[in-house]
Amino acid sequence: MVKSNPLLHEDDLTAPSVIPSHWKWATLGDTAEFFNGDRSSNYPKQSDFAPHGVPFVNTGHIAPTGRLAIKEMNYISQTCFDKLRGGKLKSGDIVYCLRGSTIGKTARVGITEGAIASSLVIIRAKPSVLQDYLYYFLAGPLGQRLVKQHDNGSAQPNLSVQAISQYPFPLPPAHELLHAFELFHDEGIMCGGINIQDRPDGGRLTAKQVAVLRKQRGPAFSNDTRETCQ
Repeated sequence: MVKSNPLLHEDDLTAPSVIPSHWKWATLGDTAEFFNGDRSSNYPKQSDFAPHGVPFVNTGHIAPTGRLAIKEMNYISQTCFDKLRGGKLKSGDIVYCLRGSTIGKTARVGITEGAIASSLVIIRAKPSVLQDYLYYFLAGPLGQRLVKQHDNGSAQPNLSVQAISQYPFPLPPAHELLHAFELFHDEGIMCGGINIQDRPDGGRLTAKQVAVLRKQRGPAFSNDTRETCQ
């Protein structure tokens, strides 16, 4: 048995609308916290950038691999960073683009300290949810489809934190989170199980299955996920 989701558009044929019966539908706001960048007078100016210091992340630093492009990073001084009232990164956070042509672009953060530009938001999983599961949800087919569904339709693509907090979020039981990293289209295919509604044990992927998923998802299906799934 599966559960449908009334929050998804009925004509949205590319987004999955069912989950295994023992899962539940939540919202992204139920499972994560959101932190905007500082938009006060303390926001860094061009003159505040330095060759070295604390990373200051904008959407241009989000690489196709879903990681930050450190070699292209901008930096601000520690003094400038300390003045910021918000938007401060922790290792393991997710950065998510809210505006412009790269709306919905997302990456996982590996740096221990940094701050974000105003075009980004920090998404931090609550203790009950794996941060990597959030990432693969946002970067995968359903997450990217929801970007188009919630874009406010202005001349410049734009998402609000309120809008993304209402994204319908397929939430497996805690013991299945390690095997539920990625959702593919409407077939119930997960990293950690194919047709998981028919596999209550949440069995792991074979090497052949991992190769198939890597081909489908390309560089976003990273090596660390492959190693977890094998």
